[in-house]
Amino acid sequence: MPTKRKTKEDRTAEAFARLYRIGKARSDMKDSDVADALGIKSLMTWRKRRNRPELIPLGDFAKLSVLMQWQDSEVDAFMSLMK
Repeated sequence: MPTKRKTKEDRTAEAFARLYRIGKARSDMKDSDVADALGIKSLMTWRKRRNRPELIPLGDFAKLSVLMQWQDSEVDAFMSLMK
């Protein structure tokens, strides 16, 4: 049986997951800490957004980049996938 081809959303979600894991390790934060910092009351809401990064508002993405200590090159590489 042939393997499923990855969609743009699949590739974007994988790239964000990789970037998020790196950021969590750098900043030593848990998912609940990230949700609190973004002002999201429900951890489930944050997990839904995290799994579908196109749902993350740009302002929250900017906050994440600071919280997670992402480098400009990492953010640029991810944003190029979003186009």
